[in-house]
Amino acid sequence: VFDQGLGCRVLSLVTIAPVSAAVLSLTPNSLAVCAGSSSTVHISGNTSTFSSAPLTGLSVSGNTVLVSPLSPQLFTLSGAFNGCVASATLLVTIAALPMPTITVNNYSFCVNSLLQMQGSGGSQYHWSGPGGFFSSLQNISTVLSSTAAAGTYTLTVTGQNGCKNASTANIAIGALPKGGLKGVRSAGCTPLC
Repeated sequence: VFDQGLGCRVLSLVTIAPVSAAVLSLTPNSLAVCAGSSSTVHISGNTSTFSSAPLTGLSVSGNTVLVSPLSPQLFTLSGAFNGCVASATLLVTIAALPMPTITVNNYSFCVNSLLQMQGSGGSQYHWSGPGGFFSSLQNISTVLSSTAAAGTYTLTVTGQNGCKNASTANIAIGALPKGGLKGVRSAGCTPLC
């Protein structure tokens, strides 16, 4: 409304168009990540042009967030829509890795010897080794039938929190010595006559 000074007034109307609010949410909004690993979070809403605080530990691709934290962190992800900004938080904790241990009855064997290895430090166990060797038992026992069984045996354990870690044992196998009997013919001696 404007007063022209003559008692007249001019009325001006302004139309304000409503703008849709920016919407941003994360699923899940809290998670535990195994130490040294990554995890993903889903973005929903109508926002784009994302930014995060802190800047390191999060990367966005489409509607997926890759979370790679070095320490426990509370992240804030912000996105824009029609000039409006929405934010969502993500609480990330670090889950400890299990500590696998291998106990071996020996590290150096002859062919046809018995290799025994015991695993500990997890709730699930997976062994792998030379020649396609594998086992899901906690403790293994196998006959080393050839030198091809020599090499690195790996034990991967899974902890109660679902995190995995591995340990190795290097096994050496020596071939059996080759020997023979050589007889000498002695005349007049029995039973070698």
